[in-house]
Amino acid sequence: SGWGDIVPMAGNAPRSFINGWGTNVAVISHELGHNLGTNHASGYNCTDVTGARVSLSGNCIVSEYGDPFDVMGSGGFQAPFIPSHMSNYHKGNLNWWADYNTLVATTSGTYTIAPIEQASPGISALLIPRTYDFLGGVEKYYYLEYRQPFGTDAFLPSDPVVNGTTIRIARPYNAVIDKSWLIDTVPATTSFSDSPLLAGQTFTDLAKGISFTTTGVSTASAEVQVDFIPPVCVRAKPTISVSPVGQWGFPGQPLTYNVKVTNNDSTPACSASVFDITPTFSSSDWTQSPNPASVNLSPGNYQNVSVTVTPSSVVLPGFYPFTLTAANSADPQ
Repeated sequence: SGWGDIVPMAGNAPRSFINGWGTNVAVISHELGHNLGTNHASGYNCTDVTGARVSLSGNCIVSEYGDPFDVMGSGGFQAPFIPSHMSNYHKGNLNWWADYNTLVATTSGTYTIAPIEQASPGISALLIPRTYDFLGGVEKYYYLEYRQPFGTDAFLPSDPVVNGTTIRIARPYNAVIDKSWLIDTVPATTSFSDSPLLAGQTFTDLAKGISFTTTGVSTASAEVQVDFIPPVCVRAKPTISVSPVGQWGFPGQPLTYNVKVTNNDSTPACSASVFDITPTFSSSDWTQSPNPASVNLSPGNYQNVSVTVTPSSVVLPGFYPFTLTAANSADPQ
């Protein structure tokens, strides 16, 4: 590794190995964070079905070190290499907070969040349940956080992070150690440095029926309006995988492939959909049966279906790539 980061998570690693950056304080802080039991602070890069960048959707990828406000991400990894504080989620992993510093909000209302850099009698971590497991326990929360310039959090007074509410998605404190995902509330830019929700701005998770508005900020606190609203069905691209990835055969020989399709539409607002699996061949000498192959799936569920691909008896020896596409018949885009 270029600078370390090869130790296991969960606080059971006795050593960190740092290669190349020597005694850089940001690297040491990051690796020590792993030793104590934290994972990476990541960013969440999301696009809609057209490919446009958005704050949240069903099509998101994790940017491993994408959080510039947490030393477990990229916070402090630029000159002068002063490490940012850990986020309120990672401080919670390390039992930093008193019980009264964390509040789980389940009703609409205005909440006051204190800056996380110093001890406070107020709310340092405002949590809102987002997803639940099959037993009804909270699987992931929204973590709302407020920052102010103090100590190694050497932000400028004009920086968005001290003028708005930072929003992340993460597991409960006491769950398996996992990454946090920073939400970019300003997706028009590709940088996460302007991701906090500034005063007067609103972020809405339509799929889960949750809305946040930063109503005001001061050096002492941020005021946030949390609203629970009826969720809206949000379509997402299905996930498709095919096995095996290739086969040898003879002209006229049917070849069977297993296709796994997952419905990534939002829950609970979206209903079940039929997904049609269709092929694209390089020539008319190939056929698929059935065509289309169809599966009926509820959001979050997957199904395996077999398709048979057959070349004609006159196909010449060679390599013949083809593609399979799964499309929601209710929303083919």
